[in-house]
Parts: sequence; structure tokens; C-alpha cells
Amino acid sequence: MNLLKKRIKTIRDIVNYIDFLESQDMLYHFDDDACDVLSRVSDHSVQLFTDEECVLVDRRRNEMLKLDYEFAFDYACTKLV
Repeated sequence: MNLLKKRIKTIRDIVNYIDFLESQDMLYHFDDDACDVLSRVSDHSVQLFTDEECVLVDRRRNEMLKLDYEFAFDYACTKLV
């Protein structure tokens, strides 16, 4: 959860954050709000993030997309293939 709390300020932070989400099976489409994302592990029946995590994930998403929208989406797509 430490990477959820760390502000995203650089391209390297974007890479680390997306890699972290992928490694935790938490990678999602960044157009969605975190509270709307359902867990694949639960067969899409349970919210993926806790309420506290939702706030952090939405903050990180906003920072990431503000820094470099295209890079964030392009890099995430390489992980979803």
C-alpha cells in the first residue's frame, strides 16, 4: 500500500505505480473511479479497493494523468495485453 500513498511526480513514478498495480492484480482502466472497480479474483462481485484505498488510488490516477496522460494509458496498455 506504500505506493498508493506516494505522490506521482515523474514518469518513473508512473511506471513504478502501474507495475505495482499489475503485480497486485489491481490494474484497472484509468477512466473508472476506483470505487467502481470490481475484483477479478472475486469474479467481479466485490469492490477491488477499500474505501481508504479508493481515495488514494483516485489521487494517484489524477496525478499520473495530469503529468502525462498519454504515457500513463500507453504504458498501462502494454501491461494489459
